[in-house]
Amino acid sequence: ALESEFSGALVRPVRFTDEASLTALASEAGGRFGAVHHVFSPLGAWWAKGASLDQSPEEFRALYDVYVEAPWQLMRALAPALRA
Repeated sequence: ALESEFSGALVRPVRFTDEASLTALASEAGGRFGAVHHVFSPLGAWWAKGASLDQSPEEFRALYDVYVEAPWQLMRALAPALRA
């Protein structure tokens, strides 16, 4: 599906709260490419739920998890491959 649309790309769904999933992704990327040069992380369309001030604190925490913590976790896992 997506991998066929992006020739040569490694496309994998991961759970950013699952460190083992991220470690496996980093290992697969390192084994396949040696070094990682680009990371693309589409994280959804939170804004489709309406104005941010109309959202509950729980929705805001979910937003924070998706747009702040998830990319940090991804970069933390992939940093060694990015430095290669």
